[in-house]
Amino acid sequence: MTYEVTQFSTYQFASNEALGFHNHILAETSVLPEATTGKVLSEYRAAVEELKVMLKNTQGDVSLDELVKAADKRRDDAYFNGLAYLTVMTKSVSEEVSAAATAIKAVFDKFPDIRKANNNTETGVLENLLEDLGAIDKATMKLAAFTPWFQELEGAQKAFVDAVHNKIASNPVKTGNDLKTAKANCENAYKALIKRVNAVAELESDNDKFDPTFINNVNAFIESLKVNTKTKSTKKSDGSDADESSDPESVAEAPADGGASESAASSAENASGNVVAGTAVGVAGAAETASA
Repeated sequence: MTYEVTQFSTYQFASNEALGFHNHILAETSVLPEATTGKVLSEYRAAVEELKVMLKNTQGDVSLDELVKAADKRRDDAYFNGLAYLTVMTKSVSEEVSAAATAIKAVFDKFPDIRKANNNTETGVLENLLEDLGAIDKATMKLAAFTPWFQELEGAQKAFVDAVHNKIASNPVKTGNDLKTAKANCENAYKALIKRVNAVAELESDNDKFDPTFINNVNAFIESLKVNTKTKSTKKSDGSDADESSDPESVAEAPADGGASESAASSAENASGNVVAGTAVGVAGAAETASA
């Protein structure tokens, strides 16, 4: 009887899917005699580890991503709540306070609305806005009680820039080509292993001591991937996989400076009304657990 691992390629897989596939294959290699695999198995293990490390480096630190998002939300809130505050103060019964608030709001009005801007554009707009606000005389800022709002916007902008810097500094630069190379190396190492296993099977399959477990298990796994790929493709074509998500908007707390500013802030807030092979990843998790 002839035994042979079915030809299969992970080139169509996304990098995480490919890693899941290769992790499962590595788990199956535990039944292979070292004499059968030689150095090709150790080279395959090294290639899989390289892909794993590369993926970690390109995906970055989740906690740092969250810090960037939080910092971005803080500066958005500082901008919009500060602007809402000024809008209220322009209607102050005191002509001096109204005039001061109007002068400061005029600076905001010179710049484009950041609500439709990406993060880089927003950073540039806020840098210029903060520079112009900083040039306003202190008496006007004090009269409109806008100093704490200005300080909060300034602090929020700095916190965002620092968060982005920390994320970049913690994550070594890995290009898309690096990841593609690691994935290709993994694929080539897998093919070398299968070529070796098939060659040994061709020579020894008639031997009573020949163990086809690895070949049978890998072939069964590959067949399951093909079935699940077809199933998932069907789901995508009829839209049954559609994902719905919502991104509710929330408002940050206004900076507290006591007195009129805090009260007006409260008024301001009230006024501003290719194909996915899912099984590979799932089974890979079990494989990793089994091989741990």
